[in-house]
Amino acid sequence: MKRHSYQSILSIARFDGSGGAGIQADIKTISELGCFATTVLTALPIQNTTGVKSIHAIPDSYFYWLIFSLQILMKLLYSLK
Repeated sequence: MKRHSYQSILSIARFDGSGGAGIQADIKTISELGCFATTVLTALPIQNTTGVKSIHAIPDSYFYWLIFSLQILMKLLYSLK
């Protein structure tokens, strides 16, 4: 089996339901650069084509544990090489 090696890039951004910005746009750009996107969400907006109606921020403790978990995962993945 052929193993592929991709550079991993972390994007910390909000969700954008339109896909034109935020985490979705970051994933698209990172993938187009031939890299693997690792993501952490910071906010979940309620929006439509006329604008943002409300924003739910991710709680600090949850955000901390997402980053911490990714650090552990990245150490594990790089130790397997």
